[in-house]
Amino acid sequence: MKKIDLADNNDFFRGTVAPFARMNKTLLDFYSCNEAWLIRSRCASGVIVKLNTDAEELQFDIKFGSPAREIYTTDVAVDGVITTFDGAGTHTLKLTPGSKTITIYLPHLAILEKFDLFTNDNASAEPVIEKQHKLLVCGDSILQGMTCSTPSKANTVIASQVLGMHLYNTSVGGAKMEPTPVKATLDMGGENDIAVVGFGANDAAQKLDKDVFRAKTRQVLEYLNAFAGKSLIITPIPAMVELEERREEYCQIIREEHRNCSRVTLLEGSSFFPAGKEELYADKLHPNDEGMKIYAEGLIKAIRSL
Repeated sequence: MKKIDLADNNDFFRGTVAPFARMNKTLLDFYSCNEAWLIRSRCASGVIVKLNTDAEELQFDIKFGSPAREIYTTDVAVDGVITTFDGAGTHTLKLTPGSKTITIYLPHLAILEKFDLFTNDNASAEPVIEKQHKLLVCGDSILQGMTCSTPSKANTVIASQVLGMHLYNTSVGGAKMEPTPVKATLDMGGENDIAVVGFGANDAAQKLDKDVFRAKTRQVLEYLNAFAGKSLIITPIPAMVELEERREEYCQIIREEHRNCSRVTLLEGSSFFPAGKEELYADKLHPNDEGMKIYAEGLIKAIRSL
């Protein structure tokens, strides 16, 4: 089998600043202050590998480090038809003869210590070059993809595929409203791109001082308002856990601060994600696969109306 050189060619990747890395240095430094954030920031959430090949056999060797969640799935789409592989080790996929496009959705909730990709010896393998605008997403666990069962079922992945955009997802589970990661994410975009920010659930869960939350929300909105492209901010979706008692208070602060930022679109999480439907949650807080579809639909509709 012939190894494809992914480590030295970022053209094979979507959603990375360097091969396998979705975060720039500012973001990595910011999220290195505690172990949970460090692990989550180094997961390849939203990252895909895309290539054109005439291979008749595809193989990948995978090894995991620490997980954000015990989910170790990899999705491989051949001309749009997805096969899901679970766990570490060597995985092989037999392919039909002829040219095809392969999209590999890397595991999104566990650190990748190794991902080596191979084809049969005489096969060609070239990166797919596409001119698409960026969808920049900066938020907490729900926008990172917790807790859907495979990477291609994450809300932002679904949205980017439907919209025909390159997803750059810098979301981190447990993150709160903070200006620094938002600014670092916006720095990766430009006038033709779209930025999505979604925080507040963890602020409510941790009872963050409301004046502090307001000040940080104001700064985040100022960054979004100054962004050259289009932007929207999402209020937290309904939950079925204790933070729900305070969610509306933090949503209201976002609404009030948003009034001063006319270039930013406000998307109410409760407007597209129904409250009280336990069948849409993995754990009464994070959407499951079906919940992720609903979230994606709300996001797609809002972006199309920008």
